[in-house]
Amino acid sequence: MYDLFVRTVSIELKAQSDHNSYGTLGAIAP
Repeated sequence: MYDLFVRTVSIELKAQSDHNSYGTLGAIAP
């Protein structure tokens, strides 16, 4: 359960950093 939580957070953080690369698109995407 904890591993799943950590994995989900890691994916979310990576997604956020990927969105930031696109500038304003990061603010639009969830």
